[in-house]
Amino acid sequence: MALPSCHMHGPEHHTMVGFALLTAYKNAGGEIDLVSALGEMQKRGKQVPGGACGFLGARLATLGVVLPSFIIILLVATLLTKLLKYAGVKAVLGGIKPAIVGMILATALTMFLSVILNIATVQSAVNFDWKGLVIFGVLLVVALGYFKWKKKAFSPILLIVISGVLGVLMYGI
Repeated sequence: MALPSCHMHGPEHHTMVGFALLTAYKNAGGEIDLVSALGEMQKRGKQVPGGACGFLGARLATLGVVLPSFIIILLVATLLTKLLKYAGVKAVLGGIKPAIVGMILATALTMFLSVILNIATVQSAVNFDWKGLVIFGVLLVVALGYFKWKKKAFSPILLIVISGVLGVLMYGI
């Protein structure tokens, strides 16, 4: 898309993508009159306003990523509140809780080993990422200091923002 005559979000791009899809379909054994299909694609591609697919596509992609998990969480929360009145459900969830904590700790340890110590496999040599270790230390001091000062946990969202800012400062963009 580096050609000045072919803009990424212009009608010519829409036409070229359609050409590629139709040709791939024909090459895969699809029954199609390629010449007339390419002519129709060129006519339809010119009708799509520039930038329309990017704007709409970004919104629909976000909706497609967020909506399924939102619906699932909503359904689970609705069902769970109704099921929590049963002692068996409470017992099962009480038994699952330690396993979940263990999985979270295993994930944290794996991330620590791969990011801070730069260990990808068992055979890897330890190679400290000092910048990552400094960021981790700053976050730890902020979280523990805040907890000691206010007697409540520091916002995880603010920790993420602080780590992002420190990452940009330490590693550059």
